[in-house]
Amino acid sequence: GRATLYSFNLGDLRWRAEQRVTGLSVTDVLVTPGRTPELWVSTLDATAGFNGPVLGGSSGADLAPLGTLRSWVMRLAATDTDVFVAVQRPENRGVYAWDGAAADWRLQGGADIDTSVFYDLEAGSDGRLWLGTDRRGVWRSPDAGVTWQAVGDDVATVWSLATPVGAPQRVLAGLGTPEGGGGIGTPKGIRLTQDGGETWQLLAPGASANRNDVLRNASLVTALAYSAGDPAVAFAAAWDNGLFLSRDGGTTWQYLDSPAGQRGYFEALITLIPGNETECELLVAGGAGGVWVRNIRAQHATVYQPQALTKLTIT
Repeated sequence: GRATLYSFNLGDLRWRAEQRVTGLSVTDVLVTPGRTPELWVSTLDATAGFNGPVLGGSSGADLAPLGTLRSWVMRLAATDTDVFVAVQRPENRGVYAWDGAAADWRLQGGADIDTSVFYDLEAGSDGRLWLGTDRRGVWRSPDAGVTWQAVGDDVATVWSLATPVGAPQRVLAGLGTPEGGGGIGTPKGIRLTQDGGETWQLLAPGASANRNDVLRNASLVTALAYSAGDPAVAFAAAWDNGLFLSRDGGTTWQYLDSPAGQRGYFEALITLIPGNETECELLVAGGAGGVWVRNIRAQHATVYQPQALTKLTIT
């Protein structure tokens, strides 16, 4: 019945508790520097039919509910001008934008997308939105979520999405198991588009005969992220397979050393460049066993285990 938000201190490589939120579980976190609020947190409330609010504040210490929208497992994304949330609850399904003047969420579109789960919401640097769904593939919106179009395989289940800053035509889609569909051991793979969703290439195809295909046994690609400073570098996390690295924009992959004893399950990946650092870019990986931070630019990159938290977005 209580979630705790943590922030990471680079100076001593420790996590600091920001705020405890009684009765709520955190389902997604978004940071938008330079605008108010800067911290956005979607939640669910087990005491109210799992319908929680989106919280916002200038930091984790002053979070408060934003608007009247209530749902479960909402996904957050932001462009340069707007913040969006994808809501899968049937009564108010769709993608909403935050209306600062009205201090509430405004339905943009997506209510007619026939899927039971919105697994991921991603915003490209060109303002387009991308939505990963259960059994309905990837959907793309060119107009801030007002209209949506299915692109690619419209029966795939897409658990994760990523698009690099400065290269919005390139999008990675991590495939996985449908909700309640079983088959967790069946390899699925990753799809890549380099033309904004018009055509897709299946990477690391399921049950690949190529023994050099390191993702050939990946049954569920749980998280994807591009480097914050190099659009050619991408990261992936796969169920029971650990972490992976691509140096060519996502076309080919290699194993990335995972935290000791933690090859099984990572739910979230984030990359960030702190401040004006030139020799530091952090890869943050969160999973069932904790949260780890690694400087991927260091010559001898080190994986830290600051604290045994349950998830990157703490529940």
